[in-house]
Amino acid sequence: MKKLKCLVCGAVFDEGVEVCHVCGVGSGCFTSLVVEDSGEPAVSGSDRRFLILGGGVAGLSAAEEIRKRDPDASITIVSDESEYPYNRPMLTKDMFASAANPSKIAIRGADWYDKKQICYINETKALSIDADKKIVTTDRGEYPYDKLIIAVGSRSFVPPIPGAERAFTIRSIDDVRKLEAALPAAKTAAIIGGGVLGLEIAAELTKAGQKVTVLEMAPALLAGKIAPPASAALKESAEKSGVKVYVGISIEKISANSVDLKDGTQIPADIVVISAGVRANTDIAKAAGIAADRAITTNSNGETNVKDVYAAGDCASPDGISYCLYPEATALGKIAGANAAGEAKAFKRDLPAIICHAFTPLYAIGDFSGEIKTVEENKKYHSYKNGKLVGITLYDDITEMSSVGRQISNA
Repeated sequence: MKKLKCLVCGAVFDEGVEVCHVCGVGSGCFTSLVVEDSGEPAVSGSDRRFLILGGGVAGLSAAEEIRKRDPDASITIVSDESEYPYNRPMLTKDMFASAANPSKIAIRGADWYDKKQICYINETKALSIDADKKIVTTDRGEYPYDKLIIAVGSRSFVPPIPGAERAFTIRSIDDVRKLEAALPAAKTAAIIGGGVLGLEIAAELTKAGQKVTVLEMAPALLAGKIAPPASAALKESAEKSGVKVYVGISIEKISANSVDLKDGTQIPADIVVISAGVRANTDIAKAAGIAADRAITTNSNGETNVKDVYAAGDCASPDGISYCLYPEATALGKIAGANAAGEAKAFKRDLPAIICHAFTPLYAIGDFSGEIKTVEENKKYHSYKNGKLVGITLYDDITEMSSVGRQISNA
């Protein structure tokens, strides 16, 4: 069965679609995909109870896969957010429009849940798991289950910087709304962190009329994730857009109206946003005796060490690796859902890729770590390690997204 896959967010849909219903990119960012029918018949007349903790893309993907295989089971998603599951990466691409109209970035419309008979319970916090009795206690009561999928995601990491309590982080629609409320009283903003999200936040705040500075502790923007010449070009593009960029810096503290660097430089900042990565939410799993370190430990099938309990998305670490990326969260949710419903499927990661829409479009796929040699051809950068092609970065023109992955796979 032929499908299309979005190279930006990983969404899969039927042929004929012109715009990705998840992240909004056009068909130039799609690639063809052949999906094999497993041949497994759906379970009919099932009275199984599936409970999913977390309303992100992993939890939703798990629910979709369960419903495909079991048309009659009870499926309940419990989320502490106020909105239906939405495309989280879009929060920094069109920040304030998304917060004003969450339906723009919703993965599924509200009527879809009724159609699929999936019960979505929002603004409800899961407090504890009793794996022996198979009951989850929330702040609104108890929910029994036969199969449990933990997909509680991650939270923004805030480094131990003095004064960090006055900084904003962006992880939810509510976070964007809080930041937006602070804009009228501000003229300057500092973004701590020059990754994809930090750069996109910088671009959005620039559009909102703020004078923005990006502070990156690494020696270059997106170091190790894109070709070095593209990193330099990205910095130049940001500065042409009016954004000051500092790399290789160390922060002393966040003051009332500035970010103070250890070399004595004071960066004006009425608003400070920290974008320094995420940390998996593991507390509820650890308290229940479910194995977890930095993330919840699973095998490639999404199974934890506790019977009938699965984990997926940012909170999960399949075979010792924690990804915390949207495409991987989607894939892990599908794997956990399929296995919970009874079909054995294993997770296999695609080539790592990033896309950035800040200041100029940029797409990179492959491995850029360690010593690499890069050859440039019309803003297309081929990176080699020991003579082998290991990564490609597209800068400014990203129309070849669908083909560069194949070039690396076949290298």
